[in-house]
Amino acid sequence: MDALDKLAEKNRTHQKHVKAEKLAVALIALGLLPFYVDLVYSIITSDASFPQRLVFAFVSCIGSLCFSCPILAMVDLSLFSYRVKAIILVFTQSWFIYFWVFSEAPWVGFLPSIPVYLAMRRQLPEIKAKAANGDYDL
Repeated sequence: MDALDKLAEKNRTHQKHVKAEKLAVALIALGLLPFYVDLVYSIITSDASFPQRLVFAFVSCIGSLCFSCPILAMVDLSLFSYRVKAIILVFTQSWFIYFWVFSEAPWVGFLPSIPVYLAMRRQLPEIKAKAANGDYDL
């Protein structure tokens, strides 16, 4: 019976890890949404010749990644539940997509990174304590 109990515990932990991995993949796909939207939009609307279109798409997509990757990391490190993380990510990504891709003031798209950074800085002692105890996977 002891072997069956150990096997049942392994199955429970495995299911927990699989669920966490699926949620992480969904958050990463959602986090890279500005990159995808920017890439498609820059390819569709560019009326320049081939080299200029490629350079414009490259520079624009690098800007999207410069926003998406830090926001994704800060949201992932925060101590919120997955629902709150997804809501924060959807809001910040929507804001960024609108101002970076479709607006005349692309710098405004980076403004949501300030409150996300401040929230993460506020939680940083708790994150460090959990990491030191081994309760938090980094």
